[in-house]
Amino acid sequence: MALDNPNETAGLVGPTGSRTKQTVWDDSVRLWGALGLLDGEPSKSNHEIYLVNGVTAQVLAARRSSVAVGNPLQGRDWAWAVVDESQNIDEDSQREIDARGGRWGTRYCVFETATNAQIGEFRERLEIYKSRPETHRIIRFRPEDSPWIEADFYERLKATMDERSWRHFINVEDVPSEQLVYPSFEFKRHVIPIPVGFVDITEQITGERYNHRVPWVVGMDFGVLVNASIFLKCFAHMSRPGERFWWAMDEITTWNKTADFHAREILRRYRAENLLVIADPHINVGRADADRSDYNLFEREGLTIKPAAAGFGTITQKHRIGMMNALLLDGKQQAHFFILADKNNRAACHRLVRAYLTQEWGDNGQEVARKNATDVSHWPCAVEYGLYPWERVRAQGTVGLLRAMQ
Repeated sequence: MALDNPNETAGLVGPTGSRTKQTVWDDSVRLWGALGLLDGEPSKSNHEIYLVNGVTAQVLAARRSSVAVGNPLQGRDWAWAVVDESQNIDEDSQREIDARGGRWGTRYCVFETATNAQIGEFRERLEIYKSRPETHRIIRFRPEDSPWIEADFYERLKATMDERSWRHFINVEDVPSEQLVYPSFEFKRHVIPIPVGFVDITEQITGERYNHRVPWVVGMDFGVLVNASIFLKCFAHMSRPGERFWWAMDEITTWNKTADFHAREILRRYRAENLLVIADPHINVGRADADRSDYNLFEREGLTIKPAAAGFGTITQKHRIGMMNALLLDGKQQAHFFILADKNNRAACHRLVRAYLTQEWGDNGQEVARKNATDVSHWPCAVEYGLYPWERVRAQGTVGLLRAMQ
């Protein structure tokens, strides 16, 4: 690109400052220097490398410093860009990179390198790229494709890695479906707009079951680190009488906040009288002093909230996840659960999509390896609690398909 576009400015982007300095800057200077393309000394203060054909390469980190305001990529004007380790580039920075070629229009090109990592934001971005073959291309660069690394090195590495890690990280294959908690989820199938002909029956089903007609069902997962809400609507189609079709339309997440704070975040966007919250029935179990405190805090904010299982009964992990997988794809290969997408294939519920794409079984047979800040199960759990009063029967014929958990 540098040789094909003389006298232009380009961007070389790394995910962090240290990565940019140690790899992007040093390797670029070394390579262009060896080829005799450098025009004088690069300017570290300006973060620029100058080439003999008039190209100025701006070398920048995508991640802002703790004291910076705004994104460091803003305001740049590039003819092309190269991004290193883009799986670690966040959505805001990726958007800034894509927007830097305005003056070049459709001639603007972005080349990215990435490790095949199970990072939700990155996996969602890949799915969007796959849906746009006219403008995006994904190349799986395998060991035998590299002219710089000896084949013997990979053979030695293979002897120290388990098969799954080798296939995923080195051979650039997708995660084997048996590792995924939701193997039936496919971005192309499940992240779609609501087609013509579907009729919203949310008020009807909430009125029938709870005598409380509302246009929104809110699935709610309470947690210590994360509170997650998914906003659901139910639809019917005249060509398939008696069947329910669900769309996740919105999500609200709060971090390290109390239930009443989360309730107020919901009410900033929705009216209380339009909502029926269906929540995790297992909270505060064994604590007589708590007395369903999260439920009480929601009720004090004016929200109507019910447990997913009547009388705060138990919902097993196997039953809950079996139900969800059946909704994603049943025995007749029909889907009954979707996530709303806009015309550009961008999902309304990003964290939910990322969880479905990346959540893997833990070695302990649980839906996540550890319940910590990396846990992505909150958003699927919220959906499952929200749907359980109407869809729990679906799991009865599907739980046997799940990986054994005992």
